[in-house]
Amino acid sequence: MHKLSLGLPRALNNAAIAALIAAATAGKALVDDDCAKTAVAELTRD
Repeated sequence: MHKLSLGLPRALNNAAIAALIAAATAGKALVDDDCAKTAVAELTRD
């Protein structure tokens, strides 16, 4: 997620929120790699 956000705090925060949403949608208590990958895919799609 850091690579996606280029280290920019606002972009990193958006990626983290997307990962939290992905985890909640999947019914998970913790954000894992799959949730982070889902978030990155969601944020980078055209």
